[in-house]
Amino acid sequence: MLGAGKGMTWVGAWAVGSLTCLSVVSSPPSAAATPLSGGDVRCGTVVRHDLRLQHDVLGCAGVALVVARAHVRIDLNGHQLTGTGEEGSVGVQASGQADVRIENGTIRHFQVGALLQDLRDARLDRLEVVDTTRVGILLLRVEHSRIRRSTLRPAPQSDHSATGIQLFQSQHIRVVDNSLSHNGDGISLSQSDYNRVERNGSSDSGAGISLFDGSDHNVIALNMADANADTGILLDQHADHNLLVANRASHNTFSGIAVGASDDNVIAANVAVDNSGGGVAVVDNALRTVVIGNLATRNGFNPFTACVPLCPLLDDGVHIDAPQTTVARNITNTNADLGIEAVAGVTDGGRNRARDNGDVRQCVGVVCR
Repeated sequence: MLGAGKGMTWVGAWAVGSLTCLSVVSSPPSAAATPLSGGDVRCGTVVRHDLRLQHDVLGCAGVALVVARAHVRIDLNGHQLTGTGEEGSVGVQASGQADVRIENGTIRHFQVGALLQDLRDARLDRLEVVDTTRVGILLLRVEHSRIRRSTLRPAPQSDHSATGIQLFQSQHIRVVDNSLSHNGDGISLSQSDYNRVERNGSSDSGAGISLFDGSDHNVIALNMADANADTGILLDQHADHNLLVANRASHNTFSGIAVGASDDNVIAANVAVDNSGGGVAVVDNALRTVVIGNLATRNGFNPFTACVPLCPLLDDGVHIDAPQTTVARNITNTNADLGIEAVAGVTDGGRNRARDNGDVRQCVGVVCR
């Protein structure tokens, strides 16, 4: 397996193993069935009608707001929900409902900022989810929903182990125009299919964007994955039939884009530049990957010191260790070693270009102009 982002293994185990304790929340006895005004809200409020918050809700040890009915809109109205960071604390929780809206405010210092489970048609928009200790936004078995224009940053004491946005067994989710930093993984998909991750910025994390464990048929497009301690965009553990297109991955430690043990993926028109390790790497017998039209330049000059035995992956513009890969129309200039290094069995799709790379051969295994 390639170098996984810091949050992936831990979050996956927690999501499966500890889901029950987070998803069963007792409603406070005083919760009213009548509509609340925005000024009536306190920690543990059960929301059954549209709500527009009129004040901050502070110091919640458990769950701040529990959505208990479909077709509910929660407008934080610029205010904040704050927790104590204790085990099991959640900012907003919704389970089994449809058409839930959460928007326009800050969710701070919970174990999980927003937890949505077994629902569809949810919209999370213009949220600032910060100082979380486990996951900023966690979607479990959610369909046809959207996370948009939100900022996600964990608590400093999480030691970069908290995940920004985690999708687990979720489908047809759009994750769009979000800003994520200092997470274990910025955006992580596990067993999640047919999702679109577009125009997000994910930096200073373990992996910027990661797809694992049978996450198939996803589109990862127009994202910026910069300055991550592991990989900018990572596919592993049979993340198959995905399209990575027009992303920019720069200043990452392991690799800009890496594909390991995953099949039938297309890596097209991406920019991998100034990564300490390699630009694009396809390894671990990944099958039928197409690497086409990418720009990989100035990569591999400062691979991290603990890279053995992976060091040869980390100094080329494009490095292909998986024979059933097609490589075409890539531009690979000024990388530390080779522009393109491909093992026997790689299909040369033609029109690859390379110049000014450290190895005077420029390319091995394919012909470069």
